[in-house]
Amino acid sequence: HAIEKMASSTFYFVIAVLVVIDIIQSRYQKKLQAERAAAGN
Repeated sequence: HAIEKMASSTFYFVIAVLVVIDIIQSRYQKKLQAERAAAGN
């Protein structure tokens, strides 16, 4: 059972990391778009 518990915690950890990366990328893309818009003006 210990191994299953370890696997599930690792699984949730990986999902959490993916979610954080997704949020960071979306914020970074918005920042880039805003800078491009400002440069365009």
